[in-house]
Amino acid sequence: MKVRMGFVSNSSSSSFCLVGICFDHEDHDLDDIETKAGAASLTYESGPPDSVCGYVGLSPSKCRDDQTWGNFKQEILDKINAAFGTDFEKVYLECEGWYDG
Repeated sequence: MKVRMGFVSNSSSSSFCLVGICFDHEDHDLDDIETKAGAASLTYESGPPDSVCGYVGLSPSKCRDDQTWGNFKQEILDKINAAFGTDFEKVYLECEGWYDG
């Protein structure tokens, strides 16, 4: 399977998959989420256009060869909790896809 990592200008569909947490936009400022995620070397992905949440975490492809899946998830969890001052206990495999056209 081919994975495109760059921008596709003529596409009306979007998708992503990351290990992380969903943040509700009603409870968190969107700009604050993006800023904190970037400062912690995490990725921020918005959901579909009508979504009320955004996702913070890392792509599974960022898991190093010398790292177990459990260690990878713990690293992400620690980064999220440190960046946002939260006490989440678990991260999730978050996958979204939608067609806007």
